[in-house]
Amino acid sequence: MVHEERQAHCISIPQTTLDSPVASLDILNDASFLLKVFQKHVISQLTIVPLGKKGPWKLLNLPAAIITLADLTVMESQDVSRARQANLFSLISCSAMYLSITPSAGYGDSISITHWQQVANQAYLEAQHHMRISLSEETEGPTKAKYKDQLMAICAMIESAIFLGQHQAVRCYMIDAERLLRLRGLVKSRTSHKARLLINVYSWLRIVGESTYILHDFSPSNLFIDSLSHQIRTCGPPRRIDGRSSAAGQNIRLDDFLDLEHSDDDLNIDEPKDQTRDIPDIHLHDSRKSANTLSKQAYGLPETWLSLVSQTIRLANVLEKMKAAQGTEIPIDSKIWNFLQKRSNRLENVIHSYGIRNNDLDPSEAPSAPYSHVLRAFNSALVILFYRRVRRVHPGILQGHVDGIITALTSLHATLPDVEHTGPGTLWPIFLAGCEAMTNERRCAILGLVKRSQESCGLAPVKIAEDLMAALWKKQDEHSMANRREPFPTWMDILKEQKTWPIFC
Repeated sequence: MVHEERQAHCISIPQTTLDSPVASLDILNDASFLLKVFQKHVISQLTIVPLGKKGPWKLLNLPAAIITLADLTVMESQDVSRARQANLFSLISCSAMYLSITPSAGYGDSISITHWQQVANQAYLEAQHHMRISLSEETEGPTKAKYKDQLMAICAMIESAIFLGQHQAVRCYMIDAERLLRLRGLVKSRTSHKARLLINVYSWLRIVGESTYILHDFSPSNLFIDSLSHQIRTCGPPRRIDGRSSAAGQNIRLDDFLDLEHSDDDLNIDEPKDQTRDIPDIHLHDSRKSANTLSKQAYGLPETWLSLVSQTIRLANVLEKMKAAQGTEIPIDSKIWNFLQKRSNRLENVIHSYGIRNNDLDPSEAPSAPYSHVLRAFNSALVILFYRRVRRVHPGILQGHVDGIITALTSLHATLPDVEHTGPGTLWPIFLAGCEAMTNERRCAILGLVKRSQESCGLAPVKIAEDLMAALWKKQDEHSMANRREPFPTWMDILKEQKTWPIFC
């Protein structure tokens, strides 16, 4: 996909591919019950690791939805913002979808699965409708909604679309969220605690989502070679992206994760990040320490870990573009290749040292045991991501890291009965490990982890991950039996063939 297509294709919320329910339902009749389900069950589906702290969904989205419901029903208010309504209906959609696949969570309710599926679809359509109007009419002017309400709502829209398997829509919501941040958030002189928490939610969703986005039909040009050459020559800090724009917001430069913006010290993970760069660095170009990060409160994992995922994605995308350019007449200076090799080596060393440092935790020390297991799994998955997307090694080299993820997540599940956590937040490392698993024993262990996620909550991403791994394993086995000389098939090949973009966050 060319640069312009990837940046501009999803600047506004799309029409959904869902069909409207056969009969219109009065969704608000079920709203109070569904918000209880969200509080008791769905929030845990949005949790990576239980830290005992109030995360953004319990602290921000749920209270806002409860107040909105009261305004619409009890108070019969006529001036509830579209943003707050979008948040309410997104949460309702998530809860209804959860009930449609987990009937046992309905507290003995006899309402059919079909009913909850219809509620989920109609609530999603309602949320989409309100979000579209909010972004077009409430971003500025006399009907302007609160910035935090809009950002909160669009993060909820992303999760509801993930729940329903609407990945093209997820992509568009993420782009709209970035556009909103640059237009209304990053221009503020002060960022509140709640706004910072929402930014961390967005950063997690966007970066982890981008990690499984593979360029399908990229057409190289001289422009990106010239830009990369300029960065190598200057080797200065990343260029400043100005959040100010025209009234329509059309001139905002949106990040497409296809550029490698770097400086000499952006991988010095033990050094403090420049505070002027801290808040605007929503995609974590800079891996240095943030003084005010709320990453652990948002998702439980360190921001440094997430920044190294971002660095890996960008480097991999640039290498992919360079590979595409090799088959053209575009001249490529040898200094570019030298720079990318040095950058790859440096990032590899940082990821390695970071993993060793964080894997020294003692997994037997309660109550940190669940956290240490999760951290080990995600650290191993980061290593796999780097070697798959940047180095492109044979899967056989990665079997030790596959074993590490299987062991860590198996140990995590052994502790889960004692903690309030049932969600599929570990699906990302499961997918990365499963796609590298070479033996039947390892693949069966991965399928066991997938089955546990399905039993907990068989949301769309779980089935998508299982199907992609099955397709890959079949292709890999055929390759091995044929003793072919071409490169061993990977999940990236499957995504290119199917022209799909799975999201496991």
